[in-house]
Amino acid sequence: MDENPNPLEFEDVPLVGIHAVKASRVMDTYSDAENTRGLANLSGISNTQNEGPSLNQPSKLPPKLIRIQRDYSRGDGITRYVDDIPYSLRGKVSIDDFRATIRQLNVLFEEAQSLSSTWLDNVLEILTIYLWTAFVKTRAQKAMDKVYAYIAEQNKKVYHPAGLHISDPATCAFLYLEIEVL
Repeated sequence: MDENPNPLEFEDVPLVGIHAVKASRVMDTYSDAENTRGLANLSGISNTQNEGPSLNQPSKLPPKLIRIQRDYSRGDGITRYVDDIPYSLRGKVSIDDFRATIRQLNVLFEEAQSLSSTWLDNVLEILTIYLWTAFVKTRAQKAMDKVYAYIAEQNKKVYHPAGLHISDPATCAFLYLEIEVL
């Protein structure tokens, strides 16, 4: 039995099935890279000045997000957010403006999710096999339109001048309110 003098060199072992396909693809990738521009391109580093990504290019960092948590203190399932201003927003937005925004959003969500206004919508949806909502907006949809309009108004008046943006709370299933630092 011959021992291999170099411990890094291995004997060729025949590969069977899916392993052979994967190994041949990997070897093709390495041989193509060696023949053209070298192994540096496999890791995203370019050997030439105008090709591929460079380590000197600045990468776009993700935006900083500040999350306002939901308030579950009442336990009734209605979407409400805590109106305590986060430390990272102090100095950017006045405490009164922030609390007024959150309190008004809480009022609008309560209006959108109140049971007294949704029972009629539910009965009409069932009686018309949900075709009614294709022609008429429900009270909940109208209330949510008010929420979106209020967020857009507050972004324009208060938050955009301060370099902030309140995101659509529906994108995170109303679990929290995201304020993006621009």
